[in-house]
Amino acid sequence: MTELECVLNNSPITYETNELGEPRCLTPFQFLLPGRDNGLPEHLLEIFNKVVDRETLTRRKLYQSRLLKQLWTKWKEQYLLQLRTAHIFTNPSSERNLKSGYIVLVEGLKKS
Repeated sequence: MTELECVLNNSPITYETNELGEPRCLTPFQFLLPGRDNGLPEHLLEIFNKVVDRETLTRRKLYQSRLLKQLWTKWKEQYLLQLRTAHIFTNPSSERNLKSGYIVLVEGLKKS
């Protein structure tokens, strides 16, 4: 069960693109445990851990704040809008013009 939860929380909540330069897709895991498993290569983590002067830490904090702001902006602009769009597609409009020969699914309350 824990593995399933981990897989679901690491699944992207938006569609993934294969274009270069595009940031990684958001996952629920990023909201549950911010700052964990950021996907940086180990050699970069070693470089970050070696630098500890005040100026560098201040710049890193500003950079992290910008990244967090971008994350929330992307989440609001993409994921929330996709939820609204997905809701529209799951509730089709009753104004569709049916023509002879169309295959339709009729749902009723009573079983026959």
